Amino acid sequence: MSSNHFAEQKVVIDFPIAKVKEAINSILAQKSTKYPHKKENLNEIMGTYQFFELGINSLQFNLSLSEVSESKTELNFRVTPDITSKANSAMCAQGISTFQGHISNTLTGQPLAASSGCAILVIVGIGATMAMMFF
Repeated sequence: MSSNHFAEQKVVIDFPIAKVKEAINSILAQKSTKYPHKKENLNEIMGTYQFFELGINSLQFNLSLSEVSESKTELNFRVTPDITSKANSAMCAQGISTFQGHISNTLTGQPLAASSGCAILVIVGIGATMAMMFF
């Protein structure tokens, strides 16, 4: 698959970075068959996470966190198709949306199964850089 297909997005949410890290770790633990990862690709101290979303068109996630303030965290997503995947940029963007829904549900105490792929409802501001290239 060409690396020209990808999606990127930045979002700032009203939760401290420690809570966001806990939520991501919880999602990856609870949904380890959907989001497989190697422990060495999760660096909680640096706030960087690399994992996959398995499916017909598997995706590779690169997620980094930055503390904006004591109560706000910036999430930077970059999603690309896995090497054997035929996923396009829209599928990569949908992967981001789905994972954001999981984060939102986890932070607000909702079950993960209830996530419908909706964007985080607690978004303060979106520096939405949906850089999608179609080649």
